Amino acid sequence: YKQVGEAGKLFILDSINPTRRHEVFFDDNIRYSETKIVDIRDFRDLSVPISVARAINKFLVRAEPLESITNKDYFWEKLKLCEESARRTRRTRTLMRNTLVRCKTAVKVFRAIRNTPMSPTKYVPWRKLPAVQALSSVETFDDDSENIETMRRMK
Repeated sequence: YKQVGEAGKLFILDSINPTRRHEVFFDDNIRYSETKIVDIRDFRDLSVPISVARAINKFLVRAEPLESITNKDYFWEKLKLCEESARRTRRTRTLMRNTLVRCKTAVKVFRAIRNTPMSPTKYVPWRKLPAVQALSSVETFDDDSENIETMRRMK
């Protein structure tokens, strides 16, 4: 008979935010190319199975019977590996979310700057532009008129 994950043991978890409880499924029939006997799903969308590539060594662990017998810390070490993998995923997701938020803010600033009327002869420092002041409380470049004059002379 053919073993396929969609017909296997149902394993429902929170793959996006496993901070409250981190479920891990150990089995010696799990393959790195397919789950075989485990049907792994996220509770947010039960209609779509989670891929092995996304779950392996984070939620699914291929148990090696001989190694688990000879190494008394085998399961503990695998759990630590899963925890670190989940931590890296959360860290990456947080970095991406923060980057997208900064990009969204930058787009607002650039759009506002584009719509700010400026005199071609008068220099206005970045941080003093009305659009930047309205959208950001973060310090940017200093208003250093000596450096500006030096740069103008170099042109």
